[in-house]
Amino acid sequence: IGATVPTLDAQFWNRYVEFMQEGADALGVELVVLNADNSPDTMASNIEDLIARGVDGIIHVPYWNTGIKVLTEAQAAGIPVIMTDVYLSDIEPQSEQFPNYLAFVGPSDEEAGYAMAQALFAAMTPNADGELVVGVVDGTPGTSVAIDRRKGFDRAMEEHPEVRLAGAVNGNFVRDESQAAFESLYQGNPDITGVWAANGGTATGVMAAIKNAGKEPGKDVLVVAMDLNPENVDAVEAGELLFDIGGHWLQGGFGLVM
Repeated sequence: IGATVPTLDAQFWNRYVEFMQEGADALGVELVVLNADNSPDTMASNIEDLIARGVDGIIHVPYWNTGIKVLTEAQAAGIPVIMTDVYLSDIEPQSEQFPNYLAFVGPSDEEAGYAMAQALFAAMTPNADGELVVGVVDGTPGTSVAIDRRKGFDRAMEEHPEVRLAGAVNGNFVRDESQAAFESLYQGNPDITGVWAANGGTATGVMAAIKNAGKEPGKDVLVVAMDLNPENVDAVEAGELLFDIGGHWLQGGFGLVM
């Protein structure tokens, strides 16, 4: 079975691969994992590589609109496909067009983004003007994951007129980019006291940026996240991260079993 991942620079995707490998070992499956290294072109060529190898199945994460490509080319080669994490909004699994598209496995990103925002707003203390000043660090542009999580945040914003969005930056779902992006946002908006971070790596980068600014995450600035990566769970227990949700790195293993 071949599997694609967007990047192994993110702890989440390492957890995803590790759990999938446990399933492969238990079931006697040879697992071939190809890393796109956050490159759309590499993701596309990885799909072609797996099909050329003649794998018996593909577990694909359709970042950068690669879903149709993998379904079309895998169908021509008689290879079944399961999508994880990112769904195709206009194509249902097991449709007449793509009977080789067996299933989608993933979380409800919008509900998660909403829960993150609600937890953040509830824990923040208003400033002298009665405002809750929030910053957002979004994930990889164009992915349903980033879009839907942000929809959840925006829905919560509509319910809380006391919240003021100081700004939103792109962290691309990885730690270093998120840290740099939030450092710039925070320098221009030092009144931010709450941050909605699109995933675990993003939150880790945001917390590092807060510390570099001489502030304490969990006290001076509250941070919420999604993924339940081990280091983020530790951060919750340490009081540095307010809230985390997810555990959906399990989805690759579930897809492997299916």
